[in-house]
Amino acid sequence: MTTTTPRPARIVDAHVHLWDPARTDWYPYLSGRTQLDMGDVSGISRHFDVPTYLAESAGWNVEKLVNVAAAECSDGRKLVLPGQPATSYLVEKLMGVNLCFGTQMPKAGSIVTAEVQTIANWICEGAPNN
Repeated sequence: MTTTTPRPARIVDAHVHLWDPARTDWYPYLSGRTQLDMGDVSGISRHFDVPTYLAESAGWNVEKLVNVAAAECSDGRKLVLPGQPATSYLVEKLMGVNLCFGTQMPKAGSIVTAEVQTIANWICEGAPNN
């Protein structure tokens, strides 16, 4: 007899890493440049970005993401720190301040202050996935 475990009603994914093995400065072991005595990492040695995460988590009720690493920064900053827009790299990237790589977002054009404030408010509210 086969039994099926029901899926949780909601999920808060407590720690998400996004990566690109071509960026060997982020996770050098994914590109084979560094060995960490972790065994075979071939299953995770692939591009893993937000669209990939969303595709792979489809069908699960993921309501929030917490501690998403700002992969372009090597100083440990987080892309979004729920409740803390002033220390969320996403807000810095939109404002063009304290950048650790690249240029201000969006690349084409600019974003108005009210839109940045809407994003900051969302982060203040805990960054719900709604």
